[in-house]
Amino acid sequence: IISRKPRTSCARVSSGSVYCWGENTYGQIGNATVLASPPTRPTLVMDIANATSVRVGSDHSCAVRMDGSVNCWGNNTSRQLGDGTETARSVPTRVIGLADLTDSTMRSTAVAAGVDFSCVLTSSGARCWGANGSGQIGLAAGAVWDGMVPTLVSGTGGSTALSIGALGCFGCVLGAGGVTSCWGCNTESQLADGTTTARAAAMPATGAPSAAAITVGQTHVCALTSGGEVWCWGGNASGQLGVGSSLPTFSTPIQLTDL
Repeated sequence: IISRKPRTSCARVSSGSVYCWGENTYGQIGNATVLASPPTRPTLVMDIANATSVRVGSDHSCAVRMDGSVNCWGNNTSRQLGDGTETARSVPTRVIGLADLTDSTMRSTAVAAGVDFSCVLTSSGARCWGANGSGQIGLAAGAVWDGMVPTLVSGTGGSTALSIGALGCFGCVLGAGGVTSCWGCNTESQLADGTTTARAAAMPATGAPSAAAITVGQTHVCALTSGGEVWCWGGNASGQLGVGSSLPTFSTPIQLTDL
């Protein structure tokens, strides 16, 4: 499993170890170094074993361990590492507020990372922390976060949520019924709610098909149905929706007909 950003990549290997390479300005390679000249080969991330999920944000990374705990490393100016500080970490640091692993509702199953914020999927819903200029951690846009406990995003489906994705300044979850719900920034209609208004609570994407999988881009979302159809919506300035149109945004899902 590989997560990519323009300047940093990470991979989880079958043993559960994590390797990263690329830019390391904030220690996002996770090997206790901060280097101006980034490593060009995969480097073992320290103190990570039995990882089940890893994702790379703008300049930080997070991994879920088999026991449901979460560790993050790299830049931390917006508290996106979830350790209650604003100090960058060049080795993984444990996210607080998810530490009571005897509580199954706080056990993480998947992780997502965006621009200066992070999210995990638990059996009680999506919980996010870090930057909140657009409500992407589940609080009113711009609300002050105390940095201590990941915030539950209203409307994320609780135990029905199957997967989570985040990039840019918004996130989405896929519910058991195939419903895609998104929250956060909405300047390019990536929430597909008929507006360009940021949301601190997840809203179902209007017109989205029943999905089997979703992927979240910087300003757009694509959903795959069980029948193999692909539907996308949101920003399209570079043609990233693949629908044969130069329109800059699509506020409702549109099917790719060339697949």
